[in-house]
Amino acid sequence: MIGGEQSAKMRHIAQRGRAALCVDSRGDAIFHVTAEGICELGGPATKAWRLKLHTHYRGVEAAAKVVADDGHIGQQFITLRPQRWYGWQA
Repeated sequence: MIGGEQSAKMRHIAQRGRAALCVDSRGDAIFHVTAEGICELGGPATKAWRLKLHTHYRGVEAAAKVVADDGHIGQQFITLRPQRWYGWQA
């Protein structure tokens, strides 16, 4: 994951060493999953790293459009090691 280097999220991770990530869908298949656990702050998110991440999830064309705006500047990567998972499906 990535987040703003000066964000409240980063300050909380630095102070507590924990975080949670929530993913949900409200389309045809309604579901919700939360992963919670130990979290570590990494280095700055480079354009190459961001392109690799977006290419993995969105494909080459969409990734190129997303990273063209230099949105990685001021971003830092985060590693979450889940210890608990919560989920439900409607």
